[in-house]
Amino acid sequence: MDTSITAAAAGLPATAHFPSEPDKVRSFFDFLDAAPTTERNYTKALKRFFSWLTENGIKNPTDSHIRAYKKHLMATVKPGSVHLYLTALRLFFRWTFDQRLYPNIADHIKAPRTGRSHSRDSLTPGQAHLVLDTAKAHERDGLSGLKLYAIALLMLTGGPRCIEVSRANIADIRQADGHRVLYVQGKGHAEADRPINLTEEADAAIRAYLTARRAKPDEPLFTSDSNNNRGERMTSDAVSRTIKGLFRECGIDSPRLTAHSTRHTAATIASQSGNVIEDVSCFLGHADLSTTMIYDHAVSRTTSKCEQSVQNAIFSARY
Repeated sequence: MDTSITAAAAGLPATAHFPSEPDKVRSFFDFLDAAPTTERNYTKALKRFFSWLTENGIKNPTDSHIRAYKKHLMATVKPGSVHLYLTALRLFFRWTFDQRLYPNIADHIKAPRTGRSHSRDSLTPGQAHLVLDTAKAHERDGLSGLKLYAIALLMLTGGPRCIEVSRANIADIRQADGHRVLYVQGKGHAEADRPINLTEEADAAIRAYLTARRAKPDEPLFTSDSNNNRGERMTSDAVSRTIKGLFRECGIDSPRLTAHSTRHTAATIASQSGNVIEDVSCFLGHADLSTTMIYDHAVSRTTSKCEQSVQNAIFSARY
């Protein structure tokens, strides 16, 4: 399909040109007003599309080019990435049309169907027990070991995402219903408003780490130990590498077991330990299940026993 015909049919100037200039792309993100993580992901997605256009000598793409690009993605990247890249394209071309810059040639493109099962596995309670025992043995190594155990215990009993661990601040730990609670900035949230109940062991491990670090109340909860950025907030990538390295040290090395598997592990054990599904959903802070909780005010997040039941199952397991 010729671009000029597409433009005319859309009521745009026949001379419309694809807005790939950096300033135009910047305007798209200003319009989108997305979170920094979303912007980084969409930037990566658009760069890949622009590179594909350049490699194929395409200056003014049409809907047929979008279909060809979709086939290229399906042959080269994982299904989850295909969804991300095509979502970015749909939003981008919706913006070009709204701004009367270029036809919306991606409006009808659909991402391929994928299974609903998790792409990451969870640990068995025995494996989780081994991971925590291995991490605790590192406490004798000093500050880095204390941090390792605190992070591992928090992630395996509380189920936070790596980005939530990275964003956490010391000031986010507060008292609620007679015990200590860490409020994390959940996925898509602008502030730390999702509570994770700290078990006594997790709280003690975090306290020991912060005491050894001589941390101040206004600092990040976990900071880097590396020479290049010592004392700065630990990044989500660093959290992920730390947990993956701990898995490997335990002889648990699989591409389907990543730091995010700690979240699946906590969810699985919480469910298997007799917690009702509404409580587990609240425990994980799932946005797509939050509507269920609107109609069930009987579940109070800060009084749930999910974290403690997860820890009990882990420490009573054999490996």
